[in-house]
Amino acid sequence: MEFSVSVMMAIAVIILFSGMVQSAIGFGYALVAMALLPFFLEVKPANLIVSYSAFAPIALAAWAYRKEMARESILLALTSALLALPLGIAVLVYVDDDLLVRLTGFIILAMAIDGLVRKTTVSAESPTSNLWTVIAGAASGFLAGAVTIGGPPIAIYTARQPWSPKKMKAFLTTFLLVVTTIKLIGLMTTNLVNREILFVSALVIPFAFLGGQIGVWISDKINPRLFRYLILGMLSVSSTLMIIRGAPDIEPTGIENTQYKHEAQASVS
Repeated sequence: MEFSVSVMMAIAVIILFSGMVQSAIGFGYALVAMALLPFFLEVKPANLIVSYSAFAPIALAAWAYRKEMARESILLALTSALLALPLGIAVLVYVDDDLLVRLTGFIILAMAIDGLVRKTTVSAESPTSNLWTVIAGAASGFLAGAVTIGGPPIAIYTARQPWSPKKMKAFLTTFLLVVTTIKLIGLMTTNLVNREILFVSALVIPFAFLGGQIGVWISDKINPRLFRYLILGMLSVSSTLMIIRGAPDIEPTGIENTQYKHEAQASVS
Protein backbone atom coordinates (compact mmCIF):
# COMPACT_ATOMS: atom_id res chain seq x y z
CA MET A 1 0.00 0.00 0.00
CA GLU A 2 1.35 3.43 -0.98
CA PHE A 3 0.57 6.69 0.80
CA SER A 4 0.47 9.95 -1.17
CA VAL A 5 1.84 13.19 0.25
CA SER A 6 -1.67 14.54 0.87
CA VAL A 7 -2.71 11.37 2.72
CA MET A 8 0.45 11.47 4.84
CA MET A 9 -0.26 15.11 5.73
CA ALA A 10 -3.82 14.22 6.71
CA ILE A 11 -2.60 11.32 8.86
CA ALA A 12 -0.08 13.59 10.60
CA VAL A 13 -2.69 16.26 11.43
CA ILE A 14 -5.17 13.67 12.69
CA ILE A 15 -2.53 12.03 14.88
CA LEU A 16 -1.51 15.43 16.28
CA PHE A 17 -5.09 16.24 17.25
CA SER A 18 -5.70 12.75 18.64
CA GLY A 19 -2.59 12.97 20.81
CA MET A 20 -3.74 16.30 22.19
CA VAL A 21 -7.16 14.90 23.13
CA GLN A 22 -5.63 11.78 24.70
CA SER A 23 -3.23 13.73 26.88
CA ALA A 24 -5.73 16.44 27.85
CA ILE A 25 -8.56 14.21 29.10
CA GLY A 26 -6.85 10.84 29.56
CA PHE A 27 -8.48 8.97 26.68
CA GLY A 28 -9.82 9.50 23.16
CA TYR A 29 -6.78 8.87 20.96
CA ALA A 30 -8.28 5.89 19.15
CA LEU A 31 -11.79 7.35 19.15
CA VAL A 32 -10.66 10.49 17.35
CA ALA A 33 -8.14 8.83 15.07
CA MET A 34 -10.40 5.96 14.00
CA ALA A 35 -13.26 8.39 13.39
CA LEU A 36 -11.14 10.40 10.92
CA LEU A 37 -8.43 8.20 9.40
CA PRO A 38 -10.80 5.90 7.45
CA PHE A 39 -11.74 8.91 5.31
CA PHE A 40 -8.21 8.79 3.92
CA LEU A 41 -7.15 5.12 4.01
CA GLU A 42 -8.63 1.68 4.52
CA VAL A 43 -9.66 0.67 8.00
CA LYS A 44 -7.18 -2.19 8.48
CA PRO A 45 -4.07 -0.02 7.92
CA ALA A 46 -5.73 2.76 9.94
CA ASN A 47 -6.31 0.33 12.81
CA LEU A 48 -2.66 -0.72 12.87
CA ILE A 49 -1.28 2.82 12.55
CA VAL A 50 -3.44 3.96 15.46
CA SER A 51 -2.35 1.01 17.57
CA TYR A 52 1.37 1.64 17.06
CA SER A 53 1.37 5.44 17.07
CA ALA A 54 -0.76 5.56 20.25
CA PHE A 55 2.16 4.59 22.44
CA ALA A 56 3.82 8.03 22.50
CA PRO A 57 0.93 10.22 23.74
CA ILE A 58 -0.27 7.57 26.20
CA ALA A 59 3.22 7.11 27.64
CA LEU A 60 3.72 10.86 27.93
CA ALA A 61 0.45 11.36 29.80
CA ALA A 62 1.03 8.33 32.04
CA TRP A 63 4.44 9.68 33.05
CA ALA A 64 3.05 13.17 33.70
CA TYR A 65 0.36 11.89 36.08
CA ARG A 66 2.19 8.88 37.55
CA LYS A 67 2.22 10.19 41.14
CA GLU A 68 -1.57 10.23 41.34
CA MET A 69 -2.10 6.52 40.68
CA ALA A 70 -4.78 4.44 42.47
CA ARG A 71 -2.66 1.28 42.53
CA GLU A 72 -5.18 -1.18 43.94
CA SER A 73 -7.84 -0.40 41.33
CA ILE A 74 -5.40 -0.33 38.40
CA LEU A 75 -4.05 -3.82 39.13
CA LEU A 76 -7.54 -5.33 39.21
CA ALA A 77 -8.65 -3.48 36.07
CA LEU A 78 -5.52 -4.49 34.17
CA THR A 79 -5.83 -8.16 35.11
CA SER A 80 -9.36 -8.35 33.72
CA ALA A 81 -8.39 -6.31 30.66
CA LEU A 82 -5.45 -8.55 29.73
CA LEU A 83 -7.60 -11.65 30.11
CA ALA A 84 -10.20 -10.21 27.73
CA LEU A 85 -7.73 -8.80 25.18
CA PRO A 86 -7.07 -12.08 23.26
CA LEU A 87 -10.81 -12.65 22.88
CA GLY A 88 -11.17 -9.18 21.43
CA ILE A 89 -8.45 -9.83 18.88
CA ALA A 90 -10.23 -13.01 17.81
CA VAL A 91 -13.50 -11.08 17.44
CA LEU A 92 -11.69 -8.57 15.24
CA VAL A 93 -11.26 -11.35 12.70
CA TYR A 94 -14.51 -13.32 12.95
CA VAL A 95 -17.30 -10.95 14.09
CA ASP A 96 -18.88 -8.15 12.07
CA ASP A 97 -17.32 -4.91 13.33
CA ASP A 98 -20.33 -2.79 12.43
CA LEU A 99 -22.69 -4.67 14.75
CA LEU A 100 -20.14 -4.73 17.56
CA VAL A 101 -19.48 -0.99 17.44
CA ARG A 102 -23.19 -0.06 17.27
CA LEU A 103 -24.09 -2.20 20.29
CA THR A 104 -21.13 -0.82 22.21
CA GLY A 105 -22.23 2.70 21.33
CA PHE A 106 -25.68 2.12 22.86
CA ILE A 107 -24.17 0.88 26.13
CA ILE A 108 -21.66 3.72 26.39
CA LEU A 109 -24.28 6.37 25.55
CA ALA A 110 -26.61 5.07 28.28
CA MET A 111 -23.81 5.12 30.87
CA ALA A 112 -22.62 8.59 29.82
CA ILE A 113 -26.11 10.09 30.00
CA ASP A 114 -26.61 8.50 33.42
CA GLY A 115 -23.37 10.04 34.61
CA LEU A 116 -24.37 13.46 33.29
CA VAL A 117 -27.83 13.59 34.85
CA ARG A 118 -27.18 11.79 38.15
CA LYS A 119 -25.61 13.76 40.97
CA THR A 120 -22.56 12.25 42.62
CA THR A 121 -23.52 11.10 46.12
CA VAL A 122 -20.44 9.00 46.90
CA SER A 123 -18.02 10.54 49.39
CA ALA A 124 -14.35 11.02 48.62
CA GLU A 125 -13.49 8.21 51.02
CA SER A 126 -15.78 5.58 49.51
CA PRO A 127 -13.95 2.52 48.13
CA THR A 128 -14.04 1.65 44.45
CA SER A 129 -16.34 -1.27 43.60
CA ASN A 130 -14.26 -4.31 42.66
CA LEU A 131 -17.09 -5.69 40.52
CA TRP A 132 -17.31 -2.58 38.34
CA THR A 133 -13.53 -2.39 38.17
CA VAL A 134 -13.42 -5.90 36.70
CA ILE A 135 -16.31 -5.23 34.30
CA ALA A 136 -14.86 -1.95 33.03
CA GLY A 137 -11.38 -3.41 32.66
CA ALA A 138 -12.58 -6.48 30.78
CA ALA A 139 -14.80 -4.41 28.49
CA SER A 140 -11.95 -2.07 27.64
CA GLY A 141 -9.51 -4.91 27.05
CA PHE A 142 -12.01 -6.69 24.83
CA LEU A 143 -12.80 -3.58 22.77
CA ALA A 144 -9.12 -2.63 22.50
CA GLY A 145 -8.48 -5.95 20.82
CA ALA A 146 -11.65 -5.99 18.73
CA VAL A 147 -12.00 -2.43 17.41
CA THR A 148 -8.98 -0.53 18.82
CA ILE A 149 -11.37 1.64 20.86
CA GLY A 150 -10.78 0.47 24.41
CA GLY A 151 -10.98 3.83 26.15
CA PRO A 152 -14.73 4.50 26.66
CA PRO A 153 -15.66 1.73 29.15
CA ILE A 154 -12.73 2.44 31.46
CA ALA A 155 -13.27 6.20 31.01
CA ILE A 156 -16.93 5.85 32.04
CA TYR A 157 -15.82 3.88 35.11
CA THR A 158 -13.16 6.46 35.96
CA ALA A 159 -15.47 9.44 35.50
CA ARG A 160 -17.86 7.98 38.08
CA GLN A 161 -15.19 7.63 40.77
CA PRO A 162 -14.71 10.30 43.49
CA TRP A 163 -11.24 11.13 42.22
CA SER A 164 -9.50 14.37 41.34
CA PRO A 165 -8.94 15.14 37.64
CA LYS A 166 -5.24 14.26 37.85
CA LYS A 167 -5.96 10.97 39.63
CA MET A 168 -8.53 10.12 36.96
CA LYS A 169 -6.05 10.82 34.18
CA ALA A 170 -3.31 8.86 35.96
CA PHE A 171 -5.59 5.82 36.16
CA LEU A 172 -6.74 6.11 32.53
CA THR A 173 -3.36 6.69 30.95
CA THR A 174 -1.56 3.99 32.93
CA PHE A 175 -4.29 1.48 32.14
CA LEU A 176 -4.25 2.31 28.43
CA LEU A 177 -0.44 2.28 28.31
CA VAL A 178 -0.21 -1.28 29.63
CA VAL A 179 -3.05 -2.57 27.43
CA THR A 180 -1.60 -0.88 24.35
CA THR A 181 1.87 -2.30 25.02
CA ILE A 182 0.58 -5.86 25.37
CA LYS A 183 -1.52 -5.46 22.23
CA LEU A 184 1.48 -4.25 20.23
CA ILE A 185 3.48 -7.26 21.32
CA GLY A 186 0.59 -9.50 20.31
CA LEU A 187 0.26 -7.88 16.89
CA MET A 188 3.94 -8.46 16.18
CA THR A 189 3.37 -12.20 16.47
CA THR A 190 0.79 -12.12 13.66
CA ASN A 191 0.97 -11.48 9.92
CA LEU A 192 -1.03 -8.25 10.17
CA VAL A 193 2.00 -5.98 10.54
CA ASN A 194 4.39 -5.15 7.71
CA ARG A 195 7.35 -2.81 7.37
CA GLU A 196 5.37 -0.07 5.64
CA ILE A 197 2.84 0.10 8.47
CA LEU A 198 5.66 0.29 11.02
CA PHE A 199 7.38 3.00 8.96
CA VAL A 200 4.28 5.21 8.74
CA SER A 201 3.53 4.65 12.43
CA ALA A 202 7.06 5.69 13.37
CA LEU A 203 6.85 8.70 11.08
CA VAL A 204 3.75 10.12 12.79
CA ILE A 205 4.84 9.42 16.39
CA PRO A 206 6.50 12.88 16.71
CA PHE A 207 3.13 14.43 15.86
CA ALA A 208 1.45 12.29 18.53
CA PHE A 209 4.14 13.33 21.00
CA LEU A 210 3.69 17.02 20.18
CA GLY A 211 -0.08 16.67 20.52
CA GLY A 212 0.46 15.01 23.89
CA GLN A 213 2.52 17.94 25.15
CA ILE A 214 -0.16 20.38 24.04
CA GLY A 215 -2.76 18.26 25.83
CA VAL A 216 -0.86 18.29 29.13
CA TRP A 217 -0.69 22.07 28.98
CA ILE A 218 -4.40 22.38 28.21
CA SER A 219 -5.41 20.02 31.02
CA ASP A 220 -4.05 22.38 33.69
CA LYS A 221 -6.50 25.04 32.56
CA ILE A 222 -9.63 22.90 33.14
CA ASN A 223 -11.46 22.94 36.50
CA PRO A 224 -12.70 19.65 38.03
CA ARG A 225 -16.42 20.16 37.28
CA LEU A 226 -15.79 21.13 33.68
CA PHE A 227 -13.33 18.26 33.36
CA ARG A 228 -15.97 15.72 34.44
CA TYR A 229 -18.60 17.06 32.05
CA LEU A 230 -16.05 17.27 29.25
CA ILE A 231 -15.32 13.55 29.58
CA LEU A 232 -18.96 12.46 29.77
CA GLY A 233 -20.01 14.91 27.05
CA MET A 234 -17.35 13.64 24.67
CA LEU A 235 -18.38 10.08 25.39
CA SER A 236 -22.00 10.96 24.60
CA VAL A 237 -21.05 12.49 21.28
CA SER A 238 -18.61 9.75 20.29
CA SER A 239 -20.99 6.94 21.23
CA THR A 240 -23.79 8.61 19.25
CA LEU A 241 -21.48 8.70 16.24
CA MET A 242 -20.70 5.02 16.82
CA ILE A 243 -24.43 4.21 16.78
CA ILE A 244 -25.14 6.25 13.65
CA ARG A 245 -22.07 5.33 11.66
CA GLY A 246 -21.20 1.88 12.93
CA ALA A 247 -17.67 0.66 12.41
CA PRO A 248 -15.34 3.35 11.03
CA ASP A 249 -14.78 1.39 7.85
CA ILE A 250 -14.73 1.87 4.11
CA GLU A 251 -15.50 -0.62 1.39
CA PRO A 252 -12.65 -3.01 0.58
CA THR A 253 -10.64 -1.78 -2.39
CA GLY A 254 -7.80 -3.57 -4.07
CA ILE A 255 -5.61 -6.44 -3.13
CA GLU A 256 -4.37 -4.96 0.15
CA ASN A 257 -7.65 -5.22 2.04
CA THR A 258 -8.13 -8.84 0.98
CA GLN A 259 -4.58 -9.57 2.06
CA TYR A 260 -5.21 -8.14 5.52
CA LYS A 261 -8.33 -10.27 5.91
CA HIS A 262 -6.60 -13.52 4.89
CA GLU A 263 -3.56 -12.75 7.04
CA ALA A 264 -5.70 -11.96 10.07
CA GLN A 265 -7.67 -15.17 9.72
CA ALA A 266 -4.47 -17.17 9.31
CA SER A 267 -2.93 -15.60 12.41
CA VAL A 268 -5.89 -16.47 14.65
CA SER A 269 -6.48 -19.97 13.30
